[in-house]
Amino acid sequence: MKKQFQTLLIIFATILFFTACEKDETTEKFDSISGVLTAGENVTAADFSTIRIKMGKLNDDVSPIATSFEMEDFDFIIDTEVKADGSFVFEDLDIGNYVLAPSEGFIFAMDIFAIVTIDGKTLIHLNRTIERGTPENWW
Repeated sequence: MKKQFQTLLIIFATILFFTACEKDETTEKFDSISGVLTAGENVTAADFSTIRIKMGKLNDDVSPIATSFEMEDFDFIIDTEVKADGSFVFEDLDIGNYVLAPSEGFIFAMDIFAIVTIDGKTLIHLNRTIERGTPENWW
């Protein structure tokens, strides 16, 4: 009986040890888009307070590789302010494809707008140079 009790105690202690050593599973959900703007051609950091970043969620049947979009291609369009340091954030987003663009009179250098995919597993942080300009009718 004493031997069985010792064996049971060793098994119980082993179970407790392995349970305590289990790796904690991360339940963090990546459902935001953050970014920082850098002043480019004809733009200074003082302009950041006048810029807003617009975002639209593409409908599921719209390809994120398209070069222009119509208003009916989006589920919703919202915008957010750019802080004095050039940072911005959109939070609590659903999984899907999003298009981001600066407010009228400004463009992202190189790409004019940004396509971002929220998959719930990947941290999204954009670093974009912003310039003065008006894109051709893409939105």
